[in-house]
Amino acid sequence: MAQANKQFPGGAIFIGDQISKNAARIFDGIHTYNPTGSLARKSPDEIREWAHKTYPKWVETAGSNRISCVTIIPGYDDATQGRPAPRPITERHGGKTYEILWEEAIAANPDWVLITTWNEWHEGSEIEPSVEDGDLALNATPGFAKKFLALKARAR
Repeated sequence: MAQANKQFPGGAIFIGDQISKNAARIFDGIHTYNPTGSLARKSPDEIREWAHKTYPKWVETAGSNRISCVTIIPGYDDATQGRPAPRPITERHGGKTYEILWEEAIAANPDWVLITTWNEWHEGSEIEPSVEDGDLALNATPGFAKKFLALKARAR
């Protein structure tokens, strides 16, 4: 990291793709790319319960001197990719999955909220408008982003 910061005078930020104290010690921040392994086949109530317990732990694991990132998804379904079963499929529940994860992310007050994804069509995690889901997730994003940006920054 020192070499990258030397090469790029404005500095660089390195976010580790692992929620662990070890990753938080090494990187500038931590995240996980896709939580569907924990959300697969859950009902909206189960998704809320998971996020309510898990997101604050992620923020706590990052600590006060690292960037805490909470990842949200609208859903996930890569069943069309020919990968062997069983596949982790997270239902969208008519937009409730995305809504619940945003609400719980905001409640956890991380430094960053990461959305998986804009257009990963092969994963079925896109928020880009689609025939199947319309522009529900895309239209919900600005309202949630505004609430997130209005939060008081975490103490450093």
